[in-house]
Amino acid sequence: LEALARRQHQVVTREQLLALGFSAHAIAHQLKTGRLHAVHRGVYAVGRRELSRRGEFMAAVLRCGPTAALMGDSAAMLWRIRPDRPGRPIEVSVGRCDRRVPGLVVRRQRYRRTVRRYGIPVTSLVCTFVDLTVRLPEDELEAAVSAADISGLIDASNAGPG
Repeated sequence: LEALARRQHQVVTREQLLALGFSAHAIAHQLKTGRLHAVHRGVYAVGRRELSRRGEFMAAVLRCGPTAALMGDSAAMLWRIRPDRPGRPIEVSVGRCDRRVPGLVVRRQRYRRTVRRYGIPVTSLVCTFVDLTVRLPEDELEAAVSAADISGLIDASNAGPG
């Protein structure tokens, strides 16, 4: 459990716990004793209730299912090309079914490329820029592109089709 939690920024799903051999009763006991803390339905923080920002992002993606990835401003924050804005709803893209999840913005996107950054599924840098293009004023978009360039994120491996 500890290794899985470490890889996933201290969050796990109910399904993962069951696959590790935990029973429903054992999960309930872990919640009662404070070893697990509910973050979203079926997603738990391991050890401490407080999560890092990456833990919050991972919990949101895990809650939305196997096709989920961060998108939009949330993806831009993970890519570190836009300032972090804690308190704003986390934006998640899903490839299939739409899910309504309290506190999250979930959008269905058919055509997208996803990658992992810090182990978290996220839309590719190109797809993130496409999301931002329709939302941001020109000067903020230019600042994001500049931040990506300065950070060395813009290269041939990120330039594939969206």
